[in-house]
Amino acid sequence: MRKKLVGTLLIAAMTASTLAGCGSSNSTAGTSASGGAAETSPVESATEAEGTDAADGEEVLTVWCWDPTFNVYAMKQAEAIYQKDHPNFKLDIQEKVYTDIEQNIITAAEADNYDTLPDIFLMQDNSFQKNIANYPEVFTELSDSGINFDDFSGGKLGDSTAEGKHYGIPFDNGASIMAIRSDMVEAAGLTVEDFKDTTWSEFMELAKKVVDANGVPMLTSSGGSEIVIEMLQSAGASPIVNGEVHLADNAALKKAIEVYKQLIDEGIMVDYTDWDQYIASMNKGEAAGVIQGCWIMSSIQSAEDQSGKWAIVNMPALDGIDGATNYANCGGASWAVS
Repeated sequence: MRKKLVGTLLIAAMTASTLAGCGSSNSTAGTSASGGAAETSPVESATEAEGTDAADGEEVLTVWCWDPTFNVYAMKQAEAIYQKDHPNFKLDIQEKVYTDIEQNIITAAEADNYDTLPDIFLMQDNSFQKNIANYPEVFTELSDSGINFDDFSGGKLGDSTAEGKHYGIPFDNGASIMAIRSDMVEAAGLTVEDFKDTTWSEFMELAKKVVDANGVPMLTSSGGSEIVIEMLQSAGASPIVNGEVHLADNAALKKAIEVYKQLIDEGIMVDYTDWDQYIASMNKGEAAGVIQGCWIMSSIQSAEDQSGKWAIVNMPALDGIDGATNYANCGGASWAVS
């Protein structure tokens, strides 16, 4: 594995991710991402360091990632940037759900058969440490890849760093947002501002008006535990305390479950176990909002007919919990090299 080549691609992918986050889609590959020296100079540096020549024949790297409007899009843009000087280079980008990526990594490691793994894969930050610890042979150490890790925040790097060595290249963060349909909110006689800095009890009352006015749930959810975890994080709480499961007398967890139950029971939120249906519920106007990591914006923006109809506010805070805030995190991922 040529670390510097991969490092260059991942730098380009990070550049392209800013385009995806701004709603760029279906554009000519590389058009927006390759206009300045900031994008071309890393490629030139890697070419000199590696001494690769397109005339040597086609070179293919395999990539596993999962979001066609975000990380898959970013990799396609990275490929286009690199191909400008290396026309015989290509990426085999394979879209896989994250659970399948992680399971395939575990299967390969336990079978001691790493030939089944891709050259590059995206890993959720909250899974990085356990996988580095359990399956270190899967990961290539990247400290000498040519990437300046000082350019990243220590908090983000911490997820993919072990014993002072870098095993991942940060891609995105997962700061939680509540994205809401401003037109549906206004149909209920409310404003976007009404949803800022609320508690969950205040949100429930507002949401009921939106549901009544539009005939659709206020929120859509992906069917996992994400929203409950976000509630806990927003209060600085966790079901794990000092490495031990802490359920009894966990006031924040109890409140979060109560809120979740109320959301479902009162028709304020709908749960989808299928990811495509979850995304479709936003794109087709089958829900008035979503609470998720900020990376969800690229999926929302893929529905161009809804341009200008979405707004972003912070999430509600748990009532009656000391230290409760309107801020949390959900997701975020980093690229790894096998």
